[in-house]
Amino acid sequence: MSLKDTHRITDILAIIVSLIGAVAFVAADELELSTGCGTESAKTAQFLPTLTLWLMPAEPAVPDSGADHPRKEVERFNQEFGVGCPVTILNTTARPLKDSLFAWHSEFAGPSWAMVKGQAHTIAALRRFALEHQVHLNVRFVPWGQAFGELQTVTRQPKASGSAVLAPDVAQVGSSWVAYFAEQGVLQPDTVTEEPSIPYMSDIRLLFYWKRLPGTRMTAGAVKPFRIDSTSWESIIDSLATRVLEDGSHPIPPMAMPIGLTLNLLHDYVPLVYAGGSPFLAEGTTRTDLTSDNAIEIPTLLAQNVVRKDKKGGLYTLFAFPEMTHEEATHHFVEGNYLAIIEPVAFIKRWHARLRDPVVTGGCSAKNMPCPRGSPLTAWDYAGVATLPITVKGGSHLIVLQQSSRRHLAFALARFLATDDKYTKVLAELGQLPAQRRELGIDDLLASFGEGSTEGAQEFSVAVRSALAQSREYPAFEDWSTEIESGEVIESLQRLWRRIGEGNEDGLAVTRVAATASEAERTINQRIDWIMWVCGKAKSHWPWVAAGLLALLTGIVVVAMREVGNQKEKAKILEQLFKVRGFSSAGLLTATTIHKNLPNPYKHTDATPNQWDKALIIASGLQGWRRGHDRRLWEPGELASIIWRAILLAIDMVYEPGLYKEWEKSKKYDARLFLTNKKLIRDTAHPLSASPPFHFQVQCPGSVKASLPFMLEQSLMCLIQNAIQAAWSDEHSCFFSITVTYDSSADKLSISNVGPAVSPKLCAAVNESKTMDTFEEKIDELLRGPGTDRPGIGLVEAYCISTQCYGGLTIDGGERQVSISILNIRNDGQTQ
Repeated sequence: MSLKDTHRITDILAIIVSLIGAVAFVAADELELSTGCGTESAKTAQFLPTLTLWLMPAEPAVPDSGADHPRKEVERFNQEFGVGCPVTILNTTARPLKDSLFAWHSEFAGPSWAMVKGQAHTIAALRRFALEHQVHLNVRFVPWGQAFGELQTVTRQPKASGSAVLAPDVAQVGSSWVAYFAEQGVLQPDTVTEEPSIPYMSDIRLLFYWKRLPGTRMTAGAVKPFRIDSTSWESIIDSLATRVLEDGSHPIPPMAMPIGLTLNLLHDYVPLVYAGGSPFLAEGTTRTDLTSDNAIEIPTLLAQNVVRKDKKGGLYTLFAFPEMTHEEATHHFVEGNYLAIIEPVAFIKRWHARLRDPVVTGGCSAKNMPCPRGSPLTAWDYAGVATLPITVKGGSHLIVLQQSSRRHLAFALARFLATDDKYTKVLAELGQLPAQRRELGIDDLLASFGEGSTEGAQEFSVAVRSALAQSREYPAFEDWSTEIESGEVIESLQRLWRRIGEGNEDGLAVTRVAATASEAERTINQRIDWIMWVCGKAKSHWPWVAAGLLALLTGIVVVAMREVGNQKEKAKILEQLFKVRGFSSAGLLTATTIHKNLPNPYKHTDATPNQWDKALIIASGLQGWRRGHDRRLWEPGELASIIWRAILLAIDMVYEPGLYKEWEKSKKYDARLFLTNKKLIRDTAHPLSASPPFHFQVQCPGSVKASLPFMLEQSLMCLIQNAIQAAWSDEHSCFFSITVTYDSSADKLSISNVGPAVSPKLCAAVNESKTMDTFEEKIDELLRGPGTDRPGIGLVEAYCISTQCYGGLTIDGGERQVSISILNIRNDGQTQ
């Protein structure tokens, strides 16, 4: 028997078991639920072919009217759509789903029951299909946020016990998910088109705004309505900025950009990248771009304009970034708490219905509100709609899973949902834009307002068509749904949105946004690009690499010392090793900071990002090798100059690559003065608005000389580099001051900074190790333990240099103040 035949038999058995399980579940559930469809209907349903359908809600939720207890509403609902009925709604009958029916759901900004009972038109259409085709439908309404994960589960491990987890025959999926499920081989191709899916609904987002705020009691033409020029994000910002006060007294609310933890964080951010001119993820590539000048242009523009000043110097907010879902934010928007918001086309129906309430619009039919003279205001006199500079065209498809044993019925159901004239007309009128209806049903949507000829309705029509014409679709990328839409990536984008929302009051918005965008870019690329994945894994194992290189170098030195008896030859070999070490040290340290994605002077359009990184490592290594050949750096040198060179090199490593080379070319050998002129160091410990990023307090007599300046410089550079990274404060958006002090009585040089405490175990490994063997054992133990105790390359490098060339290294890792000291820096230069 072939493997293919075995798979077929396995599939048949799985289908049989699935059907038996489904019947068993129905029988069990009938004991506690009143079907209401009649005994005969229930018996008949057992002999009908059954299809299971998963859909995302297409209709708005219906809030609790308070007329009856919700559980009684569910009982009445199940009399028509319970077990044994032509259409059974799993959300109200299957126990795992039914138990959470009244729990608050953030995606719906209310309980799931309000969403389920709102799907009246969809359920009616499905019932019509069930009766016409003599089929029983199990229908589950699934929130967008959990649909993909649950589909992954049921396609990998189909279960037959319990309809709540029963794999669907037909499912609605996001358009960006199709490539993944097709690659997994779980889709049946369409019996007509042989395509893996059937386009269902399109999704376009528009900018909705208040032309007049709710409650404005005026007639049309009395006051010129507010308009947003959405040609570009600059014009949107300028439009919002012009509307600071209304009636000379009331503050105008800001535009809302919700940043609750949902997939909308991605769908809202990508258009900003597109608007700047970046492809985000170019076709055929596996690296995203969030940090180029084009990609970061609009996010930083928003950050710089979160808060503006009016003519009197007063502050007002243009953009709000509430940490809530879009659904929650729209509730606030329709109450007038926000001036503008970006939402799918379908939002206009809900808003328009709300605007028909005269209390909202201040119309003359409101209680105790006299009718003004002239033409009364309509909903379109309040509802403003504009096309965004660029938007993403998304949507959903219908798929039939391989697990379905009723392929022809399943595709009939999918095609019915996508093409049935009556149902797609309902979807169009709801603003859902059926993908296979003529012009996506835009004319049907306009006709549903009953105001197709009004100026406001025509503006809306133009906005929708313009958005469709200039929209972009996500690239067909099979890992999009699993990697780019992963929880880790969405969390990194939420951090990025938070940085944008912090504004620019301290003048550091560009730095903050760029740094966080770099982190988000790295998070995405390490998930979708194998080279970046390898680099990410290598980064997490750099301590092993560093320890190995240092152990190798130490071993070479020891062997050379033992094998060569002549003192002259010993000194010659030691000198050669020191010089070569200049390359390995500089190159290694650069490699540890490459992942920071700092501006790279070796970036070129004809080279790959990986080649840019290699170029930076090679250039830094050669610079170290060249400097290692400078005999002045091996003779006793002024300690203060060594310290400032180390500071310059550390900033070069972690903040501004190429800085050291620029200093050398400038011929200004006072490193402190050079950094001051470059506006990289400030005079005060506490930063002021737009002040330089760093502050170093160097307390060292100019007369002190240190041995082996090159090695001391390398060790200091490692420690100062770590201090800089630890000194950054997210809360204050600045680098805290770093102190470098020389104690002549103890011949000790200390680097101190405010920052997170060093692990006590790591402190013990450094402070208590008397030999390199002991240190290696302790470090090896820490490298196998939790991340909080693991040492970085810089600290291990500094320890090895200090132990080999000076009197060792000690750490005082207090809770708030960390101090690391190098001992005996004025020794005779003889290694120990």
